[in-house]
Amino acid sequence: TIQRCTSFLRGPSAKTFILPIASSGLIILTLLRLSKRFGSGFFLALRMAVSTDFSSDPLKKGSAQYTELSRNSMRIIISCMLTELEVTLFRVFGFVKIAGLLSADDLSAINADFDVGLADAEGTMERASFRKQLNWWNLRPDTPFLAGLMEDPRFVNRAKQLLGENIVGLFSASNSFDGDRTDWHPDSDQPNWRGLKFGIYPQALDETNGALRLIPGSHREPLHSGMKGVPLKDSFLTAEGMSVDEQDGLWVNEVPSHIAAVEPGDVLIFDNYTWHGSYGGKENRRLVTMGYCAAPTTPAEEEALRRQVENESRVRAVFPLLRRHPAWIENKEGGQERQRWITALKDYGFIAAQD
Repeated sequence: TIQRCTSFLRGPSAKTFILPIASSGLIILTLLRLSKRFGSGFFLALRMAVSTDFSSDPLKKGSAQYTELSRNSMRIIISCMLTELEVTLFRVFGFVKIAGLLSADDLSAINADFDVGLADAEGTMERASFRKQLNWWNLRPDTPFLAGLMEDPRFVNRAKQLLGENIVGLFSASNSFDGDRTDWHPDSDQPNWRGLKFGIYPQALDETNGALRLIPGSHREPLHSGMKGVPLKDSFLTAEGMSVDEQDGLWVNEVPSHIAAVEPGDVLIFDNYTWHGSYGGKENRRLVTMGYCAAPTTPAEEEALRRQVENESRVRAVFPLLRRHPAWIENKEGGQERQRWITALKDYGFIAAQD
């Protein structure tokens, strides 16, 4: 029997039957391992990579162009997903840093659009509070790169890995800070809410010049609510006319935290419940953010989304350029993902509230 099997494997029949089966099995095993490592976003990115690289004329296997396109496909796949470790870090600590996600060309386009929005904001509003902050949304025709970034698979796929397949893109925003600090706060404090924010930093930041500080685990109870019992000296909502020295509590830098040092091109992802702030910032500190939430599946989650409309309206009273431009809402490009978001934003009152 051994001799017969050996003869078969050495013969021409092996090439016809055994090797294709073995190769297919190896490919399937590799895909399953990659899927386990990168999570549910893997096959989404795989589909995108295949349609990007191989939608044109078939290439000869083994050619230099074939090899390069195969490498590009894997780069696309990897660039659009979180690893299993990164997902775990986000779940446990409430934030994770993706180093070098954006290229030099990306940063150049981001800064160009940022300059356009900044000129508009400086002519429209005053800088707010001790943050000396200007805040505006990028969903407008004159900042096309930042408007489109919210639909970029590098961000959408990661958001879906963390929130589930059915998400809603809420905003793409730019912020300019001239103050030296931002107060400790979560982005959401309402129950039954599942959302996250991407933070893009065009400048290098560390503990000396205003890097974001986050409290690990503060997206979960009891630490999230426990932070409300810690007296904090700074607050964006401090009564007008009351100096910071008259407040009781800790300065931003006195609260134990993780300092998320970043280089240009790095991106932070953090849960909307995670407490965060900054200290030691310099003038012209730039931040671009994008917000996503899980589409509601229960009445309680629907109510949470409607309450977010109220939160937006309160902040819009301070920063009037927090608006989705009619051209973005019209969606002439016909993007299906964006259209789903627009439908949800209309259904829950976001669009009507900004008029």
